[in-house]
Amino acid sequence: MRSSVLIMICLVLCLIGLSTSFSDQHHRRSRLLSEYSMDSRTGCTANPAACRLLGSPGPDCCGNTCVNLLSDGENCGRCRHRCRYPQSCCGGECVDLSRNRKHCGRCYNKCNKGDSCSYGMCNYA
Repeated sequence: MRSSVLIMICLVLCLIGLSTSFSDQHHRRSRLLSEYSMDSRTGCTANPAACRLLGSPGPDCCGNTCVNLLSDGENCGRCRHRCRYPQSCCGGECVDLSRNRKHCGRCYNKCNKGDSCSYGMCNYA
């Protein structure tokens, strides 16, 4: 009984130590995650987990660079899929924010039923 309580206390302390290992000002990494740090020589191709660390531009690795496939206009939905002008990447899909009823003016700004999207505004003129 005592040993199980001690094990539980140790586990809780370890979890607290991992969760508080990041500093808001300095973005320090815990020793456990330091092995996945981004290195300019290896990038994320060798360490894909580095893209999921705090401060990374995104959770996905494309061309040895961390990106977010859901919002990156150069890698929209998949690596090297570039959105054409004037499209933007919303949820991994290239859309024209000036005319798309589901993404009017910004991603996920849906116009009301029957309204159109013109110039990025619902029901304009």
